[in-house]
Parts: sequence; C-alpha cells; structure tokens
Amino acid sequence: QPRPWTTIQAAVQAATAGAIVAVAEGTYAEDLLIQGKPVRVWGRCPALVEVTDTGGAYSAITVVGASASGTEIRDLALSTSQGWGLEITGARDVLVDRVWIHDVASWGMTLLTDTGVPSVTLSRSLVEDAVMMGLFAQGAALWVDQSVVREPRADPSGQFGRGVAARDYNPQQQRASLHVSSSLIEHNRYAGIHVSGSDGLIEATVVRHTQEQSSNGLGGRGLNAQVDLDSGLAPSLVVRSSVFEHNHDTAIFVEGAAALIDAAVLRDTHAPAATGPREGGRGLNAQLDPVNELRANVSLLDSLVERNEGLGIFAGGSDLVMERTLIRDTLE
Repeated sequence: QPRPWTTIQAAVQAATAGAIVAVAEGTYAEDLLIQGKPVRVWGRCPALVEVTDTGGAYSAITVVGASASGTEIRDLALSTSQGWGLEITGARDVLVDRVWIHDVASWGMTLLTDTGVPSVTLSRSLVEDAVMMGLFAQGAALWVDQSVVREPRADPSGQFGRGVAARDYNPQQQRASLHVSSSLIEHNRYAGIHVSGSDGLIEATVVRHTQEQSSNGLGGRGLNAQVDLDSGLAPSLVVRSSVFEHNHDTAIFVEGAAALIDAAVLRDTHAPAATGPREGGRGLNAQLDPVNELRANVSLLDSLVERNEGLGIFAGGSDLVMERTLIRDTLE
C-alpha cells in the first residue's frame, strides 16, 4: 500500500491470474490492455475512478483472447477522446459490473469475434453519450442486466444512434446471442434494441423514447428485428413482461423473423413526420423480408396494445397469432 503502481497497466502486468487490481481515486489515461490472463480491475467507484484513452489504441480498455476469459471490470468509469470505451475480443465469461461508460468518441462497448466468440455480462451499469451505438455484439453472447443504455449520438452524417445492437459475424455465420433483462433502454435513435441475424431475449425491460435518425427522419423503433442483409440469416426473438412506450415509428418491428411476444405493453407510439400515420406510429409491425422473401412469424400473447398513433398492429405477408390481447384507443 505505501508503494502502489502508478499505472493500472503496470499493476495488471504484475498481477497473477485472477488477482484483484484495486484502483485508487483518480483519472488514468493509458489505453489499458488485458491479455494472456484474467484479472479483476476494481475501482473505488465510478464517480471517483475513470479510465480514458490516450489516442494510442482504439479503446480505453481492451480485453483480448481466450486466455483473458474470466476477466472482471468493476466500479469505474470509461470515456474516450477518439475510440470505443471497452472492447472485448475472444474472451469468455467477462463481467462488467457497476461501470459508467460515458462521453466516448465511438461505440460504448464492443464485442468482436475475430479471435474467438466472446461472452460478456454487463450488470448494474450506465452507458450513455456514445457515438452510433451504446452496446454492440458481433457474433457474441451479451447479457445486459439491471442496466441503463441511453442517448447515443449519431455520427457526423446523422446515422444510427442505436442503444443495443446484436448482429451475426458474417464470415462464419456466427449468430450473436443477446439477453436484456431488468433494464432501461431510453432516448436512443433509430432503434433502442436492434437484432439482425441473431437471437434475442428481452424480459422485464422498458424501452422508451426512441427517436428517428437526424439524417433522414427514419427509424425510431423500440425493438427492431430484421434479416441480416449480408448473410441472409433471420433473427429469432422472445419478448416477455416488457414495456415499449413513446417510441417514434414502431414499438416492435419484426421483418422476416420468428418472434414470441408475451405479456408486453406496446403503447403511445408516435408517427414520425417523415412517414406519417400511414407508415408509422404502430404498436406491432410484422412483415415479409423483401430481399429473401422470408415471412415473419409472430405470436402475441397476453399483451396490451394502446394509444398508438398509426395502427395498433400491422401484418403483411406474414403469420400472426394473437391470444388474450387487448387493442384499444388507437389514435387518428
């Protein structure tokens, strides 16, 4: 204790596998790399400990390779001037707990499959003010629990602003697996949650106030599930006990995918000015994938669809089963 390491990187390199690296109060600019062994980087609290980039790497913290599986990052904040907040590639069973990712110059947290399939649990965390995407999983397994993802900024062209996105890894057609539970996804652009060519489970979660893209006025979907344009893989979706409200365009949009929606509330969807009530303001939209001609197959059970500005439910070129569901007060 009288002679601490002066950088987190030096302490990580000196630590044995599985050791705790306790980080004292302060701001650390050092492009932290965790590789070759798992360590537990544990800050005092996110308000007092921050890791930021120097511009020498593409992330404030990077966890690389299967040998780093079991790494933990706890109780600290991440921000960047150039790149991602946190990058995890190939490492499994990574825990990110009580972390505040904010004011990053690119995506908040990124899971990549280049060196193996990573698996990450993000719990009790806040991700806000990223660029383009708060959380992105490519062919990886991501569990988001008791967390808030909000307010990503679009890139300079006005594109994206997604809260949580999961996409398959096209070279190997490796599907991503996304599980969002007991979380709040709010004030995102284009899509609060986006699932493409992958598997999604959303439960006990609120998705609200998703807005359209600033570049073209399109999007604003609470949950968006679509066939991947490159691989042609169709997503699968399960939604349980969740609320989708005050989104712009569509509460839940399903294109060419299989979806089970159980005990959900889809309400107060607004019609963006770019589309109007004929195309937007829908509670549930199930439609054919026009490129691959895949039908959506949706079951809507024990749910409430109310006060949407365009349509309560739209189904086109698709299969829809509804049971014990109330549709009411659709607005003109």
